[in-house]
Amino acid sequence: MGLFLLLSILLTLTGYVMVRTVNRLVAEDARVVLNEIATQSVARLSSMIHSQINLLQFQAAFIGRYENIQDPEVIGILKTEVDDGRYLRIGVVLPDGSSENSDGISNNIGYREYLRQALLGESVVSEVLDFSLDPTIPIIVVAVPIFREGNIVGVLRGVREVSTFAEMLQVTTYGASGYAYVVRNTGEVVLSNNSPDWELFSTDVPYDNLPLFSRDNRLRTLAASMRRNESGMIQLGNGESKRFVDYRPLGVNDWYVISVISETLMMGKVSSVIRITGITSLSVLALLLLLLVVFVIFRERRQELMERIAFNDDLTSLGTWKRLKFETRNRLKDLARKNYWYVLVDIDRFKLVNSMAGYMAGNYILREMAHVLGSLVNPDEYVVRVVNDRFALLLRAEGNIGKRISGLLGKLDTISGNGMIAAYGTISLTYSCGVYPIGEHDSTLEAIHDKAQLALESVKASRISTYAYYDETLHMAMQRQQELEGHFSAALAANEFEVYLQPKFHVDSMTVAGAEALVRWNHPDRGFLLPMEFIPLLEENSRIGELDTYVLRRVCELHTQWEQLGYPRLPISVNVSRVHAMTHQFIEKYDGILNEYGLPKYLIEIELTETAFSNDPDKVIETVGKLRALGFSISLDDFGTGYSSLNLLKDLKVDIIKIDRLFLKDFASESRSEIIIRHVLNLAEDLGMIVVAEGVESEMQLKFLLSVGCHQAQGFLLAEPMPIDTFLEYWHPSVSR
Repeated sequence: MGLFLLLSILLTLTGYVMVRTVNRLVAEDARVVLNEIATQSVARLSSMIHSQINLLQFQAAFIGRYENIQDPEVIGILKTEVDDGRYLRIGVVLPDGSSENSDGISNNIGYREYLRQALLGESVVSEVLDFSLDPTIPIIVVAVPIFREGNIVGVLRGVREVSTFAEMLQVTTYGASGYAYVVRNTGEVVLSNNSPDWELFSTDVPYDNLPLFSRDNRLRTLAASMRRNESGMIQLGNGESKRFVDYRPLGVNDWYVISVISETLMMGKVSSVIRITGITSLSVLALLLLLLVVFVIFRERRQELMERIAFNDDLTSLGTWKRLKFETRNRLKDLARKNYWYVLVDIDRFKLVNSMAGYMAGNYILREMAHVLGSLVNPDEYVVRVVNDRFALLLRAEGNIGKRISGLLGKLDTISGNGMIAAYGTISLTYSCGVYPIGEHDSTLEAIHDKAQLALESVKASRISTYAYYDETLHMAMQRQQELEGHFSAALAANEFEVYLQPKFHVDSMTVAGAEALVRWNHPDRGFLLPMEFIPLLEENSRIGELDTYVLRRVCELHTQWEQLGYPRLPISVNVSRVHAMTHQFIEKYDGILNEYGLPKYLIEIELTETAFSNDPDKVIETVGKLRALGFSISLDDFGTGYSSLNLLKDLKVDIIKIDRLFLKDFASESRSEIIIRHVLNLAEDLGMIVVAEGVESEMQLKFLLSVGCHQAQGFLLAEPMPIDTFLEYWHPSVSR
C-alpha cells in the first residue's frame, strides 16, 4: 500500500512537473512565433506604405516637369494608375487646396492637415479619415510634395480604403487566429483586421482612460513603453483568457502595431490533454510521448510557415534571396569544387517599362521571366528573385559558361512576343548579365553577389555586350570610376576641366571656319583624362549637364576675351548630351547664359548626336525648334549612325550635319559609302544645310571631299584638338594677314 502510494505520489509529481514544463515550453514557443509573425506584419505593412510613398514620389517627380501640374494629360495618366494601385482616387493638389482628381471630380482639401504637412516638404500618411464621396468608407491618404527646381508647386495624393492596409495585418499560425491592430502610441485604434468589439484593444480611447488601466501593472507598462517609442511583449489575462500581446512601432506617424494571440488557441488540444494528464497520473508518461510528437509537429509547421513567409516570392513563386542563402550555407567550397557559377540577370531600364506599360504589365513580365529562368535550371541548380527585376542563378558548367548564358538570354528575348507584352508595341525588353565563377576562397554569398553585380553594372555602363565576367581589373576600374564620381564637384570648383579646341576648315580654301570645344580633365593624381574615361560616368549619374554648362561658360568667356582683343568672331560648337538636352530648364538656361555674356546666339553652335532622337524624337525636335528660334545654330553630330537618318532630315530643321567618320573610313574600298556621301551633300545643299565631314585622316579623303563639294572638314590630318593658347597661335595669324 505504501509502495503504491509512493508510486502514485511520484507519478503525480511527474505529471505535475511535466505539465508545468510543457506549459512553459509552449508559452515560450508562443512568444517566439508571435514575435516572428509580428515582425512579418510590421515588415509587410511598412513595406506597403513606403512603396506607396516611393511610387507617388516617382510620379510626383514626373508631374513636376509639367508647367501646369493639373494638366489633363497628367490626370489622364493618373487614371491608369488607380486600379493598379488599388486607389479610390489620385489627385494633384495646388497650394491653395484645389484638387483635380482621377475620377474627374474636383474638390478643395485646404483644410486637411496632411496637405499642410506635405506643402512643408514632407511625405505624409494621414490619420483615418472619412471619404468625401461616401463618409461610410474610412480612408487613409498618402501625400507627397511635387517639386520643380527645388520649389514645392503642389502635392500628389493617393486615397486608399483602410481595408487595403488592414489586409497586411494577419496573425495566423498552427490554425490559431489572433488579432492585430494599428494604434496611436496613446492606444486609439487606427485600423484592425476584424477583431471582436469586446477585445480590450478594440478601443477608440487612450489606454490611460480604460478602467483596467488603474488595476493592471502590465497594461501600464505597455502604455509607458509605447510613449517612449519602445517595443516589447506582455502577457495579459489568466486561464482561458490568457493571451500574449506584442507591440512595436511601425515607423509611420506615431503608429504602433499591436499583435494579440491566445495561449489557449496556440496550444489547441494539447492544453486539454495536458490538464487531463494532471488528473490521471497513470497516463502521464503516455501523454508525454504524445506531447513530444505534437510538439515536433508544431515545430515543423512553424518552420513551414516561416519558410513560406521568408523563402518564397509571392509574385513569381520562385525562392527569395534568403532562401538561396539558406540553401548554400556551409556549401560554398563544395559549389566551387563542382564548378558552379553565380549569375545575375535583370531587365534594362525596367522602371521605364513600368512607367510606359503600368505595373500590371511589369508584373506579368517578371512572372514570365521567372517561368523562363525556372525552365532552364537543372534539379541541382538554383534560381531566385533577389529584388525588383533582378534574378540570381547558380548554374553548374564545366569550363566557359558563355554558351549557356547566350542561350538563356535568347530564351528571355522571346518574352517580348508573349500576349500582353506584344500589345505594347513600344516596349523593348533587353537584358544584362553579370557572371562570377565561385572559387574556393569565397566565404560568403554576399561577397559573391557583389562581384557579379559589379560585372552586371559594367555591362550597363558599356553596352558593348549583354553579359560580362567579373575580374579584379573590373573591380579596380569600378573603384576608379567611384573615385572620379566622388571628386567631380571638387574638380569643377578647382577648374580641373580644360577646354580644348579642334579647328574646322573650309575644304575649298583650307581656312579656319570654326572650332569644336572639347574637354579634358587635368586630374591632380592621374594627369589628363580623355572624355571616354569620364563622360559615360557623368551621363549615367545625370551630372553631365553640369559639365556641359561649364564648357559653355568657358567658351562664352573666350568669345568675350577675343572681342576685347579685336579678334574676328568665330563660331564654336559645344556638345550637349541627350540627358541634358531633355531636361525641362535646358533652353532657358542656355539662353540666359548667352544673354549674361551679351553674345549673339549664332556664335554658339549646339551639337546633338543623332542617337539623342532615339527615345523621344518629338521632344528633341521641339527643343531644336525653340533653340533655332532664339538664334542658336544647331548641328546634328554622328549623322548616319542611326536607322532613321533620312527620316530625321524630313522632320528636323538643323543648320549643320556632321557626317560620321565611318563613312570616310570605308569610302575608298566601298563605293556605296561614296555614293551615300555624294547624295547626302546634294540633299543638304537643297535643304540649305552645311555639311561637315568628321575624322579626316588622309589626303585621299580630303581630295575626295573637295571633289564632291563638301563644305567643311575636321580631323587629325588637318588639326588635332589643342589647348586654347595653341589654337590662338594656329588661328589668329591666318585671319590677321
